[in-house]
Parts: sequence; structure tokens; C-alpha cells
Amino acid sequence: MEFLENPRRGLRAPIRCEARVALPRGGFWGSPTHDLGYAGCQLLATERLPAGTELDLELAEERVPAPARVKGRVVWTAERAPFLTGVAFTAESAAAARPFFDALLAAYPGLEAYAGCPARIPLDAPLSPGPAPRVDPELAPGEVAVLTALGEGMTAEALRAMLGARFAALTGPLFALLGRHQVVLGPPDRTAAAAWAPVLARVAR
Repeated sequence: MEFLENPRRGLRAPIRCEARVALPRGGFWGSPTHDLGYAGCQLLATERLPAGTELDLELAEERVPAPARVKGRVVWTAERAPFLTGVAFTAESAAAARPFFDALLAAYPGLEAYAGCPARIPLDAPLSPGPAPRVDPELAPGEVAVLTALGEGMTAEALRAMLGARFAALTGPLFALLGRHQVVLGPPDRTAAAAWAPVLARVAR
């Protein structure tokens, strides 16, 4: 049996922390985090930041006693406002962020189970959209692309074939959606797809 491996190492928590972000040229902005994990997070930037931009971040959450100070690098940014931005922590900062993230999981019982994501899935696994949220979510461009291509549902292998050369770059977003139960393992779901359609149209603008 062939498997699709999860490139996103470590847990990601669907809980918002406050991030104070400093830019190398000076100045800073504040943003809630999205999809925070040991090795990175997503932020809302005030402008479109080029890939490779280095950032200094201070992460804080009211239930965690001490903030974490980490360094990261922009790996992607949305094309249009709001500029959802993916940040990867440096190796040293990932180690520094781990105690903060562990304290966050301890502060919110049950969060670890929700933040979990499969390490791999079989290529013949059936994938379908999960229940559409009542409030438009903040999705990365790759996540929008995956949900759009998935439609009512198909196997992981069929999704790979449909996305072609783009699939390698979209494997991470696929597992991110699985971790948040916005994509689930199961048969095609026409009702869920119909509910997602207007959401995707709005967030893709």
C-alpha cells in the first residue's frame, strides 16, 4: 500500500495567541497567530512580505505564564489583503517555542487531540470536505486551492492526479486542512461541498 506522507512535522494548534512582530528595517505590528505549532505559524501582516523576509516575534497567551521570543522567516504570503502570511521558525527558535506550545496545550485540555494530524494517509483514502464553518475562516492560498479541487470528494490519489505538478506544494495545506477537520476521511459529501462553495468564493477574493 502506498502512502502520502505529512510534511508538516509536529502539532499545530487552532488557537490564537498574540504576536508582536518586529521587522528588520524597524517598526513592528501586532497580530493574532493562526495554526501555531512548534515550527511555525500564520500571521496577518500589514503588507505583502516577500518570501525570505526575516522576522522577530514575541508570542504571548493569557494562560501561559511566560512569552516566547522566536525568529522566523516568511515562506509565503497571500496575494491580496488581508495578507495571511506563513512563517517558519529557525531551528533554534523552534526549540525555544516548544515549551510555550507545550504550556499552551496544557492550558487548554483536549486541544492536543484536536491539533493532531495524521502522519500519513493511504493514497486510496477517500477525502471529502468537512462541515463548512459558520464564519468565513482565514485560509492560506494553498488551502483554498485544495478545497476547490477536492469538490465533493475523491481519493488522495485522484486529488494528486488532478493537481498534477502543483500537488507537491499543496501537500502541506492538505494536511493542515485535515488537522483542522476542514477536510475529513470519508465518502463524497455533496452537502458539505455546496456549503463550502460560497465560503471559498469569498475568501479567494
